[in-house]
Amino acid sequence: MESVQEIFISNFNLNWEMMSAISMIVLCPITWNLVARYEFYTKKLSNFVGDNRLAADIFAHILIEMGIFRNYMFMRVIRNHNKVDLFSDYSLYIEIIGYLILVSGFHLNVFAYYRLGIHGIYYGDYFGVLCKEMVTAFPYNILDNPLYVGSTMLFLGSSILYRSPSGILLTILAWVMYKFASFLENPMTPLIYSTENIERVMNYNEEKNKRLKLQKSKEE
Repeated sequence: MESVQEIFISNFNLNWEMMSAISMIVLCPITWNLVARYEFYTKKLSNFVGDNRLAADIFAHILIEMGIFRNYMFMRVIRNHNKVDLFSDYSLYIEIIGYLILVSGFHLNVFAYYRLGIHGIYYGDYFGVLCKEMVTAFPYNILDNPLYVGSTMLFLGSSILYRSPSGILLTILAWVMYKFASFLENPMTPLIYSTENIERVMNYNEEKNKRLKLQKSKEE
């Protein structure tokens, strides 16, 4: 019987699907953080668009599209690459475990989206669209980053159901990148919700409202 290491090596196929999935898994969190930090420190995107909330919406839309493509490439890999059934005698139990992980990850993601909303999830606070108060309800009362945990569980559950060694490897990579993203994001939260930045956001919103009123009065 092959060892686990031999199974992963023998079934690892570095084709265009795998390369695309790896690229998107790595690129997504790096893009999230670099662009969001650039906006926080410069406000160039908000100034270019003319409105910080609109800029946050556009950025969120781009991140959603990137996530959809990443997930699509991940699913192509686990569907098309070699499948291995190490424990054929326990296939039913393994399938149950896969579904439990999948459903748990789905619920974590749904509740995380419900609690934070689109701007809270997709870095809206970097654009000055701040949360009114700290979220402490489920799942944030049990996990610091439930969205990352939930997404990793979705990858893992899908990989188990498809008996995909390549999917397991991609899941490990995704978890590493999520930990990296958390490492970058955690120091930013105190800066974003500092008194100084909150005042800056309030001043920006006041100036924006003045511009809108002036523009409306000119149109009339």
